[in-house]
Amino acid sequence: MGSDLPSGDAALSRPARSAKGDDGSSRRGRPRDSMIDRAVLECAGKIIAEQGVAATTFEAVAVRAGTTRASIYRRWPTRAALLIDVLSHHSESPVPPRRGARARDELLDLLESFAEMTRGPLGKIGPPIIAELLSDPTARLAALTRSPSPELVEEAARRLGAALVEAGRSAADVGIRLEAMFGLLFLRSLVGAVPPDADLPARVVDLVVGTSADASVP
Repeated sequence: MGSDLPSGDAALSRPARSAKGDDGSSRRGRPRDSMIDRAVLECAGKIIAEQGVAATTFEAVAVRAGTTRASIYRRWPTRAALLIDVLSHHSESPVPPRRGARARDELLDLLESFAEMTRGPLGKIGPPIIAELLSDPTARLAALTRSPSPELVEEAARRLGAALVEAGRSAADVGIRLEAMFGLLFLRSLVGAVPPDADLPARVVDLVVGTSADASVP
């Protein structure tokens, strides 16, 4: 997950390029500079956490990231597009390795990793970004089509399917169970701005997999 770049105003620190290419756009077909992408997303997230979404202008982000407004506009034509990528960037989380345990326990490892992620920078910037995107129908639709962490979601689907089979249940409806599992944690931590309780991931796994008949989530 992000937030490991320098916290100063010039988060992008590297030798200057030639006059043709300081922002990575000097030649047709030249690939985007991933350092600029990362710096912009990190710095935008820090501005949101410190000052709010309203203060996250392209100019403010450019100054903080040590790049130019033109460079940001080429990557993100609107602030909504930038906010969607900031949210996605801070939702990235390493997939916990399998440890040869029961399928349910390996699913729980993954869900606990996701819950821990929401207790960090994502928990601070997620609610204001979501509130901003919900006010724009086009941005809201675009945000809903973006997976916060494709690798995490794909691995979660595999582990959830295995856990369902292990529990003697059908894995045919993995998709809706997956949405219920992540949706509950997502709504609790980001929309409700309430960090998940330490035992919530286990309770959610019990509820979704069905290994506990009396599992409940308030």
